[in-house]
Amino acid sequence: MAADLVLVGCDETTAWDDKLGLQPAAPGADELLFVNFHAPTAPRVQSRMPLRNSVYGPPTNMVIARSGRMALVASSINMTQEAGKWNNSPDNQVHVLDLSDFAKPTVTQVQVGKQPSGIDISPDGSMALVANRKGRSVSVLNLRSIPVQATAELPIDAEAADVKFTPDGKHAVVSNYDAHSVTFLDIKDGNATISSRLDVGAFPYSVAITPNGKLAFVGNMGDKTGSDGIDDTVTVIDLQASTPTVLQHLAVGDGPEGLAISPDGTRVAVVILNGSNASVTAPYHHKNGQVRLLSIGGADGKQVIAHAAAEVGTMAEGARFSADGTHIIAGNFRDRDLTLLSVSDTELKVVGRIPLGCRPGSLK
Repeated sequence: MAADLVLVGCDETTAWDDKLGLQPAAPGADELLFVNFHAPTAPRVQSRMPLRNSVYGPPTNMVIARSGRMALVASSINMTQEAGKWNNSPDNQVHVLDLSDFAKPTVTQVQVGKQPSGIDISPDGSMALVANRKGRSVSVLNLRSIPVQATAELPIDAEAADVKFTPDGKHAVVSNYDAHSVTFLDIKDGNATISSRLDVGAFPYSVAITPNGKLAFVGNMGDKTGSDGIDDTVTVIDLQASTPTVLQHLAVGDGPEGLAISPDGTRVAVVILNGSNASVTAPYHHKNGQVRLLSIGGADGKQVIAHAAAEVGTMAEGARFSADGTHIIAGNFRDRDLTLLSVSDTELKVVGRIPLGCRPGSLK
């Protein structure tokens, strides 16, 4: 079930203004959607529940345990009103969903650092790491305790935007948004310690790691606004080197906000804003976002090639491969739907749209 289950977080709080872009607004009816992706050509919304979440933060600010029995969803911000004006302020909660009774998930909360964003669960399901943007830290969660407990908050000295465990569970990679780098963590006995830091591109956001643990991919936004009309990069890191080493900086498009890797580790989907989050008056504004396909190959399994991008919906966010790797779904925040794409060796093709009735700000 876990391989076919996709979580989609809908943000109904943030407003859109054609000239100003995303704007704080009155708290709305945020939702968490459970999408069944068992049939790659016909994904469908299986169920939905009210749950506060936000488009502020990486589009992958949620995770499902490999067992399928637990999910974690960040509550990144609160909306507060002052002098009749709505403002956003950092929240410090992560929703813990017990999915053992999938028809009626139970939800509890655990307190972490300020503005939790990226989240990952260790391969053995015993712990989780939470990247806290405004807390400039990574929180460590003990998932074996009932209720789930935060056991430590590790200072990162940067806006920690996303975090991913390596497949062996012995290390993790954290993107340092305002420090233009990533931090490598050593994981042992439920504890996390900093081992090193590596410079990548400007404003690194999402992180993804191949199933074989050879490569890490980092999407570099290039600008705090998300889009600026300039092509940005994905950094490819060799995790098998004696010390992690940058192999490539691949130009992919303007604002690579989301990353997804195929189950067999041969393809990467890069979700690109492409100016769709910019004011309509900006010279680099485009109505639609893009998804670009990267292929991984070569004798050493470390050669990465970027292929042509496919146009999707307005303000594209997260993406997910089907279990067989033949299709991708990508969330379109402003269009309130998903784009379905078929995957070939070097090409993505749009084959459908799935209406949601809400604005998908995150997808995992």
